[in-house]
Amino acid sequence: MDEGSTGRSPEVSVIIPAYGVAEWIVGSVASVLAQSVSLEVIVVDDASPDEGIAKLKAAFPDEPRLRIVTNQRTKGVCGARNTGLELAAAPWLVFLDGDDQLLPEGLDALLRAASDGVVGVFGSFRHVDGSGRDVASSWLEDRADVQRRFPHRLLDLALLPRRTFNPPPGAMLFSAEAMWGVGGWDESASGVGRSEDFEVVMRMATRGPFVMMDTPVLAYLQRPGSRSTGERNNRRRLLTRLAIVRRTPRSSRPAVGRAQGQAYLRLVVPRVRSVISGGGARSGLVGLLDLLLAGAFVIWGMACWPLPAWRQSWPTLRRRGQQ
Repeated sequence: MDEGSTGRSPEVSVIIPAYGVAEWIVGSVASVLAQSVSLEVIVVDDASPDEGIAKLKAAFPDEPRLRIVTNQRTKGVCGARNTGLELAAAPWLVFLDGDDQLLPEGLDALLRAASDGVVGVFGSFRHVDGSGRDVASSWLEDRADVQRRFPHRLLDLALLPRRTFNPPPGAMLFSAEAMWGVGGWDESASGVGRSEDFEVVMRMATRGPFVMMDTPVLAYLQRPGSRSTGERNNRRRLLTRLAIVRRTPRSSRPAVGRAQGQAYLRLVVPRVRSVISGGGARSGLVGLLDLLLAGAFVIWGMACWPLPAWRQSWPTLRRRGQQ
């Protein structure tokens, strides 16, 4: 189990941080091992106090595709993902949360959508409750609305700031080369709140576009206390976007700020059309807000350009065993 080798090079490395997910981790890993593609599963025990790893070892005692590693101290989700990244051997990566599950043939669908020159693939997902039943999801509704109005399938830096394009991390396929090129996940204590997946997508978009597909590849669990629920997450999104521009290395700041602004400008046109056709005061107010946000992001990107950078370049990681 510790070797994680079948003699066949994996096409994809699935990295699963494990902290406080003892109730779901066995099902999560089982959903990966049931995939039809060549893979490795790297579970990172982030110094979790529960019995999840013990359950995992009991459930899969002789599984050669599974590797379990332990952080001696809790590093958080980004640190745990980087621990797995340092060990990953495949050219493509999926970062699956320990309470979510891949749908049958999900990895195969993601890999088939990948092509030369792209840095990742966005799959769709199902939002489910603890019993596996689909639940109402504003995220999915907003995403479907965006896809209808912006029927793009190749998403570059100018389109990606539309947050609702992005699925949960378990439904994203990442190029390992591009992920290494931007330094992996941001572990710094002064990070960007709860949108670490959005932040890393924006960094990777400086290396190339993402492809979006409609096929659901993930069962995304909605549970009380999960990091993606609650109004606090919604309130922080604007500050998160501003922080992303501020934390971008100086050479990329104008482009990232401009992309954030362009994303909001794309919202203005349909809002204005709605007002003209009798959309009412609410649509007009939202359109004005979109316009103000668009300008704010462009100005912020340019204003931050000459300021001292929080970092001069992307973070640096080393593969295990590399000097």
